[in-house]
Amino acid sequence: PTATPTFDEDGITGCPEEYETGAKYGENDIVSIKGTGETVGKIYQCKPWPLSNHCQLEAYKPVPGGIILHNGEPLWREC
Repeated sequence: PTATPTFDEDGITGCPEEYETGAKYGENDIVSIKGTGETVGKIYQCKPWPLSNHCQLEAYKPVPGGIILHNGEPLWREC
């Protein structure tokens, strides 16, 4: 069996679309990722501008713990 996605108090309902390489993501977009173990059902939200400019780049795709930018700030917020 797989784990059920977890949600926080931000009002996210249902399971968002899975992150897709090459898709145009922007500020506050919400995606899910496939994973195994602890990463099953993780949901991420793209942070506001100017960080959102990088959300559509595969190098910055959401991963557990988020991507760390040069200034040390994660690009995607784990929900």
